[in-house]
Amino acid sequence: MEATPVTFEVDDQSAGTINNVGGNQQIQVGDGPSTSRTVAKWVTAAGTAVLLAGLGFLIATIVQTVQALLPMPPWPESPYGDYVSALWVPAVALLGAGIVLVRFGRVFAGR
Repeated sequence: MEATPVTFEVDDQSAGTINNVGGNQQIQVGDGPSTSRTVAKWVTAAGTAVLLAGLGFLIATIVQTVQALLPMPPWPESPYGDYVSALWVPAVALLGAGIVLVRFGRVFAGR
């Protein structure tokens, strides 16, 4: 089946010229793309900072846990959860929030 070309014929038009026919159909929100990209870049930067803070807390958790386990004879009999530093909760929360913020910023910067 061969494609037939599409033509638009307008007999009379009082407005003058039709712009953007078949062109970019995106709707800009706010003051324009520069404002939304700037906000998205700031969100991405904040997400990266939160992600790095979470990584720092995770490293501190690992160091404190290793320091708690090293002085003991071969391995303790009780579950290892008793020896894990309490910093793991904020570490996981910050890592998760950082990942979400970075992704959120990158999605909206690509608009």
